[in-house]
Amino acid sequence: MVSIERPPHLTGWTHEFFPGLATAASALALHGRPGIVGSRMWQWLTGLPSYAREDSDIDLVIDMLPGPQAGVMQALEEFADRSSLHVDAELSAPEWGEAHWRELASGSPSIMVKSLGGVRLVARAEACAALGVL
Repeated sequence: MVSIERPPHLTGWTHEFFPGLATAASALALHGRPGIVGSRMWQWLTGLPSYAREDSDIDLVIDMLPGPQAGVMQALEEFADRSSLHVDAELSAPEWGEAHWRELASGSPSIMVKSLGGVRLVARAEACAALGVL
């Protein structure tokens, strides 16, 4: 059985599987701890190629650093632009929850936030403030 507290760090994964994304992954690490999750994580942890298909997306959870992290959205955009795969990323703040990066960038007045306590709809401005995305 594989047990992990937090997802494996993205920079190690990109160096091994997608070296062309290493610089963009390092830029994300300036704003938090980007972890790889989903089928690509299981493929990396087990060494079994059957977990991810060639067209499987890259699922990330970024544990945000405290304080303003205005550059994280630009760093995610650059990472997604350089990737040949779809990037699905959640920004996470301890004790608050996780929000999808594309929803944060959408301009929508409210977005969905997931946490251990459940799923809730919050004002996008509240989510941006809680995550430091200004």
